Amino acid sequence: MNKQTKILIIQFMCFALIFLAARFIIVQYALLTGLWIPVVSGVVAILFAPQFKVFKIDGKDTVFIAWLFGKKGITHIILKNLKNFCGFKSNIKKANKKVIIMGK
Repeated sequence: MNKQTKILIIQFMCFALIFLAARFIIVQYALLTGLWIPVVSGVVAILFAPQFKVFKIDGKDTVFIAWLFGKKGITHIILKNLKNFCGFKSNIKKANKKVIIMGK
């Protein structure tokens, strides 16, 4: 599996988590019924889910993330040892506010 496929899976997991949380909150606290519950949950998930993009820069795959709560817009992410990250065995360390290093 290449890096772009793994990033797509991570992006889908983020979307699904936000969708399910929004759906639960809407069912419990909103007065919406029927088809409006998944529609509103989907719109909320689209707005709040982070967007990951993989670009080839200098022959290396580079991952960028953009989302609504990003202070600086698009953030560059360095993924080291992505195999362990997708297997949930990695450590996530925050190097500074701009770059997040995932893996060992």
